[in-house]
Amino acid sequence: MPTLTITIMHILTMGTIMVRVREIPLREENQWRAEKYLKEEKQLKEEKQSKEEKQSKEEKQSKEETQLKEEKQLKEEKQSKEEKQLKEETQLKEEKQSKEEKQLKEEKQSKEEKQSKEEKQSKEEKQLKEEKWREEERRKEKWLKVKKMPRRWKADLVVSKDDTEQAWKNRNMLTTGSQRAENLLTTCARILEATR
Repeated sequence: MPTLTITIMHILTMGTIMVRVREIPLREENQWRAEKYLKEEKQLKEEKQSKEEKQSKEEKQSKEETQLKEEKQLKEEKQSKEEKQLKEETQLKEEKQSKEEKQLKEEKQSKEEKQSKEEKQSKEEKQLKEEKWREEERRKEKWLKVKKMPRRWKADLVVSKDDTEQAWKNRNMLTTGSQRAENLLTTCARILEATR
């Protein structure tokens, strides 16, 4: 019995020792596993956080780029619109200026033509007036020459102008006292005609 008791005690003692010895590695392994799990979890968390931050950063950057692109596009459109408007205004201004210049040129030309026409007309009128005056002067000179002629020459002058019968009739009429005044005007007119 004592031997059996010792053996049982020994077994129990050894079992306890073995259990205790076995507990130490288990605890260390569990701790290592826990640490590994925590480490992995932490790593995953950090990776997730890093990924989210990266994604957020990329989204923010993309948003900023899109915004900048839109702003640039709007700026370019505005600039293009302003340039187009300025071009149209310049074109309208040039067209208006060209139209005004053309109108002024036409007015000037019309004025010059009118002035030239008036000058020409005035010159022609002056020329006609001078010619008329010279003609009148020539008639006066001729009339004075005829007036100074003897009566017989005047009658002969009338004869040379008209037909013979009519001329002699006029000549005889000049000699009568009653019709002298009346026929004198006719004779003067004929003399002027003849001396032209």
